[in-house]
Amino acid sequence: MVLILPDGLTIGHSITLGFPASNNEAEYEMLVVGLKSALQMHASELMVYSDSQLVINQVSEIYEAKDDRMEKYQALVRDHINRFQAIK
Repeated sequence: MVLILPDGLTIGHSITLGFPASNNEAEYEMLVVGLKSALQMHASELMVYSDSQLVINQVSEIYEAKDDRMEKYQALVRDHINRFQAIK
């Protein structure tokens, strides 16, 4: 996960999951980490990029999450996203 601040400062962060995860679960976990980091930095606006079109489309509610675990991730991400003034 990489946060790029308006002044150009770049902050990278990686995590190790302590459980077996699918690619989509790993993408969601990293998205949650990024959102939490941005909230801790008191960001009000956010641009989110991901290489997982499935996750982005689920979060954007273009696609429906069909798995219970993905539904929980989707709800968690949506909860975090609602704390920002603008998401692009």
